[in-house]
Amino acid sequence: DLPDPGYPEAVLWLGDAVPLPPLLVQPYWSYQWSPPEGLSCLDCSSPLANPGEEGIYTVKVTDRRNGCVNTIDVRVGEVATCGANLVEVPNAFSPNGDGNNDVLFLFTPLPSISKFEVFNRWGSRLFATTDKSMGWDGRLGGSLQPAGVYAYRVTYFCPALQREVTVVGDVTLIR
Repeated sequence: DLPDPGYPEAVLWLGDAVPLPPLLVQPYWSYQWSPPEGLSCLDCSSPLANPGEEGIYTVKVTDRRNGCVNTIDVRVGEVATCGANLVEVPNAFSPNGDGNNDVLFLFTPLPSISKFEVFNRWGSRLFATTDKSMGWDGRLGGSLQPAGVYAYRVTYFCPALQREVTVVGDVTLIR
């Protein structure tokens, strides 16, 4: 029996193709992938997959020399179409120095963002970064901002649409 390789899940952009992880290649092994939709080949060890949706491909591996047969499932991760589902920003944070939720961070599987901005209720920009690992500490120029509701805007490049996408929302700063 072949071991389950335990492939990691990944984000697959709608319209892109991703190579399924290569299986061990032996001269007497044959491969049969299913379902056929979205696969570049059905009898190779590592086809390109463009399924159009999240799913599982199954490959039947046959050792023609010894007659052994095994099947392996390969999960193709989330198919992203771009939108708010790719960017998560908490709805509240408390920059009070207690070590819990002191900085407002965004969470995303995207490799990068174009911009993350925070605005006060009058529309003045208080924070901006292009680094997705940077967050807002609830300050402007070192001054603590008052408790209240603030707006955020995250802009990123969407490969599936070949253009910038903007996600907006609000967050409550608690003191």
